[in-house]
Amino acid sequence: MVQLYNNTLITILNDAAPEKTQSVSYTRCSPWYTDQLRSMKAACRQLECKWRDSGLTVHFQVWKHLYEYRDAIGSARSTYFCRLIENGHGNPRLLFSTIGQLLEPNRSSTLSASQNLFNNFFEFFITKINRITRQVPVFDTPITSLYWFIGIPFIHFAQVTSLSLTKLVQKN
Repeated sequence: MVQLYNNTLITILNDAAPEKTQSVSYTRCSPWYTDQLRSMKAACRQLECKWRDSGLTVHFQVWKHLYEYRDAIGSARSTYFCRLIENGHGNPRLLFSTIGQLLEPNRSSTLSASQNLFNNFFEFFITKINRITRQVPVFDTPITSLYWFIGIPFIHFAQVTSLSLTKLVQKN
């Protein structure tokens, strides 16, 4: 029974919020990333390592003043996308896909929650809670003498309705 419960929860969780994995591709770089940029990046890394090894402020200042790499990346990227937009001025599909790449580089698919999925999820938990409450033994004598309890005891729970759950989710 516990295995069925866990499997159902895992299935629902995978449907509602699938695990996202990110893979790093070393074979295909961005089309605007050139060999010149790659060598400039290597020079930056070498200067950074030199500074970290020595700890001298001279090496740190040399490394920090090397803004050429950052500026070169920005100009190469903007030049590439400007050319794409200029070349595709007659092709709206190319323009919109280029703008989409600029604004939303990683578009992920979302799962649309259906009413049936919600009802199945809701019914599963209601039956599970009812089954658990039926299995809990009822004691004739209170056990409060064994424990120190300060506060209001939880004796009665109101059943969760679809409307109250919807209001709670929308509120938060």
